[in-house]
Amino acid sequence: MGTALRKGVAALPALSLLLYLFLSESPAMLLLFFGALVFHEWGHLCAFLLLGHPVPALSLTGAGMRLSSPLPLLPREELWIALAGPLFNLLAALAALRFGAGTFALSFAAVHFLFALGNLFPFGGSDGERLLSLFLSRFFPRAAAWALRFFRALFLSFFFFCSLFLYYLKGSGLCGVIFSLFFLLEDKKAEINVF
Repeated sequence: MGTALRKGVAALPALSLLLYLFLSESPAMLLLFFGALVFHEWGHLCAFLLLGHPVPALSLTGAGMRLSSPLPLLPREELWIALAGPLFNLLAALAALRFGAGTFALSFAAVHFLFALGNLFPFGGSDGERLLSLFLSRFFPRAAAWALRFFRALFLSFFFFCSLFLYYLKGSGLCGVIFSLFFLLEDKKAEINVF
């Protein structure tokens, strides 16, 4: 399969999620989701720059956007860069709750909070997977690879069954089922310095 086609196929889950949000929710919700994604990546970018690294490459992947560093990172640097994205989303949510008013501020805070929380689940190359990998490599080096696969499968299975349950209850949420199936069946390659 050609490189361009592989990149296009890898972007399908993120694009299907955006299409689902656009068709099932208001355009404002789609803009909030995209804004949370950009703000999240901006957090990673700020961490890269504060740690003295060059501006990383930005790419669209199956899970959204990714920043890739051309230089190797120390574990301490990986930790701070991985935490920066969810931290920026949490700070945005708290700022909206503190200084905003009305349903827009509440929606803004909810989207940013859920985006941060979702990124802390350890699957699909998320920040949570990066953090769990760092933790396991540091404290359980012999079992790190096995434990990471176990936790990834556990969280993906939980996400899959929750999405299926919501689809059963509400008749919507099929996108979450497809999204989790993609990651369950994905041929996971080791990615280095990708956030």
